[in-house]
Amino acid sequence: MSRIIKFLSLSLECIVAQILYTFLSSGFSHDDLIEPIAVAVNNKDEVLIADNGVGSILVFESCGKLKKKIGARGKKAGEFKELSAVCIGPEGEIIVADTRIIVFSAAGQFLRELGGGASSKEVGAKGRYTGVSVDRQGHLLAAKTEKTKSYIQVYFSYFPSFISAVHLILCKLCLSHFPTLDDG
Repeated sequence: MSRIIKFLSLSLECIVAQILYTFLSSGFSHDDLIEPIAVAVNNKDEVLIADNGVGSILVFESCGKLKKKIGARGKKAGEFKELSAVCIGPEGEIIVADTRIIVFSAAGQFLRELGGGASSKEVGAKGRYTGVSVDRQGHLLAAKTEKTKSYIQVYFSYFPSFISAVHLILCKLCLSHFPTLDDG
């Protein structure tokens, strides 16, 4: 049974790799691509590309045909300032890292923002997100950088409230104080 599960897991990885290979192997280019910065693949085998030059998420069919653009450059809710990452949530949501985290439905409708702007009282209200990922429990993990610190924020993807932030600078300092065992 474990061999079958391992095979299925490897097969899924191979399928995703094959989609990306087919999509990108011929030196994929598209007239609408200006400054692609991040890529994700959803469960429909669509390839989503965050493009700063366009100021949108471009959604392509696996054959390379542009299907739609999601979002636009701007400062209003659901608009992008500077894209840095994109990932897919457990229900197909499109999660985009910017100066805040912007969540769209699988169809591309704006749902909500997390992380706030300068007026937000949340931890890490200033700065910019540099990466996003969703774990198996549906928690959204977001890397954020500010002037003097970098850290990871953890959100539950269906409830837009802040759960915790792990300050990497503090962790580095704490790690240097752990005792080590001498085997000799």
